[in-house]
Amino acid sequence: MALFVGIDVSKDKFDACGIGGEGEKVFSLTASMDRKGFEKLVFHLKRKRSSLLLGLESTACYHIALFSYLTAQGYRVVIINPLLIANYAKLQLRKTKTDKKDAHTIAEFLMQKKQTLEKQTVSTDLMELRDLARRRERLTDQVTKLKGNMKRILSVTFPEARTLDRRLCQVYP
Repeated sequence: MALFVGIDVSKDKFDACGIGGEGEKVFSLTASMDRKGFEKLVFHLKRKRSSLLLGLESTACYHIALFSYLTAQGYRVVIINPLLIANYAKLQLRKTKTDKKDAHTIAEFLMQKKQTLEKQTVSTDLMELRDLARRRERLTDQVTKLKGNMKRILSVTFPEARTLDRRLCQVYP
């Protein structure tokens, strides 16, 4: 018997919804984004079915702690692009948007796409590496913007600095 668990993560809490292989709702819960909340979820998972697939929406950095905890406990967890869930929800013609309904939608998405998603399970190390690469890219963009701002401020404050820059480049190529 299979169980698909969709988890909608936010900064302070998460909502989880478990559905069976036929689409019937097995459980729904809201818990805090800390160890106590994670243990509450694991308690619900342990008394359920043997075949589990959990899905988290990738939400900035908020999903990382829960993802790491669940994978350390040995659960199969997939990270899902939020655009996929949003498009799936549009196909379902769902009008309301709440965290509990989002968790249910993620669980339905897991059930529908289980063959594809099971192949995409990501290791914790790879997930952390991706997050570090994204963080580095954001920092590089910030440094580039800061350099541009500094050049602009210098050219406005000290217009003669531009000619000094050219002369320095000729002396020190």
